Amino acid sequence: MMLRLARALLVRSAVRDVRTGLLSIAVTGRPPGGGAVLAANHASWWDAYLIGLYARNIGVDVAVMMGDEQLQRFPFLRLVGAVPPRALRTLADRARSGDWALIFPEGELRAGRGLGDLHPGAEWVAERAGVALTPVAIRVVLRGAAKPEAFIRFGAPVRPEQLAVALGSMLEELDRALDAADPAIPLPGYRVVFDARRFRRDRVGFAGRMLAYLTRPEGFGRRGDLARRRGPE
Repeated sequence: MMLRLARALLVRSAVRDVRTGLLSIAVTGRPPGGGAVLAANHASWWDAYLIGLYARNIGVDVAVMMGDEQLQRFPFLRLVGAVPPRALRTLADRARSGDWALIFPEGELRAGRGLGDLHPGAEWVAERAGVALTPVAIRVVLRGAAKPEAFIRFGAPVRPEQLAVALGSMLEELDRALDAADPAIPLPGYRVVFDARRFRRDRVGFAGRMLAYLTRPEGFGRRGDLARRRGPE
């Protein structure tokens, strides 16, 4: 009972972080329908949150490989599926049982574009579990709004020797799409699965809204309008 409560609280905390920190989450491609190894690039603090919460919304559990240093700082994350790098067999067991095993094969958070050298852990887990190896491209970017937008692209399953090329190509395609798109509209080809409407692009604080209202041509800022509202002296 206490374990379920702790997990529920952690999930609620993650959901709150996403709702307050991101403008939207958009997805394209076909996510795996069963157990799989997701091999994703890792350029943002949000990456594991995004996959974990999206998976939860479609009824899939996720185990995430996390570095020893992060697990030492946040050991409670084990309650929501985080496992250390040495626990590859645990990830394989989870994938074999129908869960997603999320691995960042670059082995570290890597800012900037492009893809770093990949470690072989994702391929090993997929082969041991006998499940699909699915590349996933993730970007969390500011596109002219106050909050960043997240984009997840699921690729088709690949053979181990194809992973680096497939994931690199997916990232390049996503980056080109972001560069070419109008930031005022959703990215073409992506479906928005989360939209923080209370963080609209044009939202300003109370003081800003009052100033905009008072200075509009037909607003209280015009002397004639004030006179009309007061009536004759």
